[in-house]
Amino acid sequence: MGMLKASAMLTIDYLADHPEHIPELAARHYGQWAHLYPGETPADFENHLRTSAQKDAIPLTIVALVDGEPVGSAGLIAHDLESHPELSPWLANVHVAPAFRSRGIATTLIKRIIREASILGARTVYLFTTGSPDFYGRLGWRSILHETCQGVPITIMSRPIDQGLD
Repeated sequence: MGMLKASAMLTIDYLADHPEHIPELAARHYGQWAHLYPGETPADFENHLRTSAQKDAIPLTIVALVDGEPVGSAGLIAHDLESHPELSPWLANVHVAPAFRSRGIATTLIKRIIREASILGARTVYLFTTGSPDFYGRLGWRSILHETCQGVPITIMSRPIDQGLD
């Protein structure tokens, strides 16, 4: 796992402080996940991000910036699967631009979202993934259910807040 070049500065911040990046991030999210949300348009993805551009409340989104440019994001939302309204909150929309992957950015984003969930009083955070359960498992998440979403196999995972971040 290489780290960022010393000359590049990584900043993790609230999307609320960088709303100018919403259209670009929404386009990336749409490209990555639109197949899981039939009927949702690029404008819907943008509206979801605008709604989550807040602090100290769910939904919230954080953004990874390298030299001021958005390279990743992650969100904390109340519900992510209609099939499980009893599970809340959810880590969602973890995305890092391909050129910036394998540098620890996703891990940094996930740890920050867990801290935000803790501050907001959550005891457990949930997520679903279409293909990265091993990655999340290394970060303390455990598989709790296997289902399909729009015909795609998914793994639903949970992580207690109180097990620490490192």
